[in-house]
Amino acid sequence: MKQNVNLNDIFKHKYICKSKLNNSKTKLAFLVVNANKKENKYDSNLFIIDIKTKEVNQLTSDGKINDFCWDNNEEIIFDGTYRNKEILSLIDRGETWSSIYKININHGEAKHYFDVKLNIVSIDKLNNHKYIFKVVYNPFKKIINDIRSPEKEKINFINNENNDYYIINKSPIAINGLGYTNDKYVHLYLYSKKDDNYKCLNKKEQFCIDYTIYNNKILFITSSFNEFLISNNGLYLYDDTRDDIKSLIIDKDFRVQFANLVDDNDVICGIEKYTTLNKNINSKLYHINTKNLEWKCINQFDFSYGNTIYSDVSYNQKIYSKVFNNYIYLCTTENYFNNIYKINKNGDVFKVFDTKNNGSIIDFEIIDENNLIINLSKDNNLYELFLFNNSSLDCLTEFNKSYIQNKNICDVKVYTYKEINNIKFDGFVIYPLEYCENKKYPVILLIHGGPKIVYSNQFNFEAQLLASNGYFVVCCNPRGSDGKGNSFSNIVGKFGVLDYLDIIDFINWFKDKFKNNINENKIGVIGNSYGGYMVNWIITHTNIFKAAISCKGISNLKTMFFTSDIGKEFVFKICGTSPFENSQKVDFHSPINYLNNVKTPTLFLHPELDYRCNLNESLQMYNGLKYKNIESKLVIFKNENHNILSVGKPNHKIKWYSEILNWLKKHL
Repeated sequence: MKQNVNLNDIFKHKYICKSKLNNSKTKLAFLVVNANKKENKYDSNLFIIDIKTKEVNQLTSDGKINDFCWDNNEEIIFDGTYRNKEILSLIDRGETWSSIYKININHGEAKHYFDVKLNIVSIDKLNNHKYIFKVVYNPFKKIINDIRSPEKEKINFINNENNDYYIINKSPIAINGLGYTNDKYVHLYLYSKKDDNYKCLNKKEQFCIDYTIYNNKILFITSSFNEFLISNNGLYLYDDTRDDIKSLIIDKDFRVQFANLVDDNDVICGIEKYTTLNKNINSKLYHINTKNLEWKCINQFDFSYGNTIYSDVSYNQKIYSKVFNNYIYLCTTENYFNNIYKINKNGDVFKVFDTKNNGSIIDFEIIDENNLIINLSKDNNLYELFLFNNSSLDCLTEFNKSYIQNKNICDVKVYTYKEINNIKFDGFVIYPLEYCENKKYPVILLIHGGPKIVYSNQFNFEAQLLASNGYFVVCCNPRGSDGKGNSFSNIVGKFGVLDYLDIIDFINWFKDKFKNNINENKIGVIGNSYGGYMVNWIITHTNIFKAAISCKGISNLKTMFFTSDIGKEFVFKICGTSPFENSQKVDFHSPINYLNNVKTPTLFLHPELDYRCNLNESLQMYNGLKYKNIESKLVIFKNENHNILSVGKPNHKIKWYSEILNWLKKHL
């Protein structure tokens, strides 16, 4: 007998990530991540697919593999620091180390390979004896590593003293997920196992955002502190055969979203200009000749590159591009689904994979021009790996099959609820469990974050959980969302106006279309991040909702400007100005200034260490409602950041959703 979707399903979902083909394209390695209820953490294990036989085998079972790479066609290396007691004892003394292990995919246990004095967060292979690491760089710990034992205890004592306070001389003062930033960076290192030495490829005061490898070259994107904004304004090419680094950025006003070498001398990249950065629009494609540094815009797609579909059943995935046969392959977001295209340096575009309005892609690997492996969610299912061969699509994995088969999954219907200038506005309706046309149901409106994100017709755990508890769940993609081009997403200076109008139009359309099936006196609203901002805006501008839940929201764009790690950029996107140039305009877009209008009982959920939408944003709204004697509640999640719903502790996710269910049960 099938069961309803419930809170404990969090422990049943399997998240597939970090798929990597070996050089011969015969085997695919990937991680499967799942929540561990007993230890309140995530287990992550290596799996292998044989491309020819389609056989899937589990390679590790200790649940502690965070990153890996192929060392050759039969062996994989990974960060196995947790296995090395000697290295762990050095780390306990304040030193920085990582221990790399190697495992044969056909037989045997993992064996120790080498150690490095670096805090590795990712690993790749460049050539026969050189490896690439992303590293969390802390200059104080480097000093500790370099000091001999007699002096080390004194240095460690000083370091412990310094843990009692932070000295800050940069802004932003903290980055979500990284913490306070002073002298802490993510660097890119090249390590030679043959010589047992390593060097940092980027400058000391830069963050390495991303990198790609082509033959013996590394193309990497960096960011640096720029007033209150961290900006991806560096693009560098390292050539190992010549041991030199070349800067490819010739315009400091460029920001690089992604970049790939498609041959030895040609780069294709996605670029935003700072003159348009704050307009919430899509990147343009550029070709760079690495010899003469000639730049040329090759295609002005009005697509969004990457997957911007909201998902609460994927694990920390980010995808833009891959390279094969001198083409860059790009995942795009169109309307509410993803497709894959390939583009050459001349700007010629070919569609490779069409989801046909039914698919979310979080990763893909290229076997050859006719065969792709795609990490795909379709037909309201969780993500699985698929083999795409020209026109056929075959499922390779079944990690979530039994879960879906044994659950009552509620239907998702897509509607066009209005049309402006030939642009159709998408709305989604998830019907309540065991829906009966003669019964009236309460309604929950969900509002996504971003704002340049979209809802889709794919599996959404929060929506399914609410529908299983007897609610109609509805959501839409208002102006400011992604997937419909720049004219749709670029509403700078009109947030809280056009998006609010679209959301209210949608809920009114829904109330009219389903008037015989809903209880209009029992409608609630939930929003996360930017969605939390919209909830705060909605409760200060209308009283049609009988319960509200603002999650990780924003209330005051002035405090957001000065405290968030993306404050300057975000406030410019919302307001088109700053508190210095036009204080009144920033006040206009800030929900905190309309508190006198609030009558809606509101629950606030916020992570304690959220440096994206800081805790003080919810504190202001909560205290304001308390002062006005409006029923409100605040739940703060200790030691969690803005990414709580993707990588937060499983028990915190359970608490998050249980607070939502309890608030709605009380007020609807």
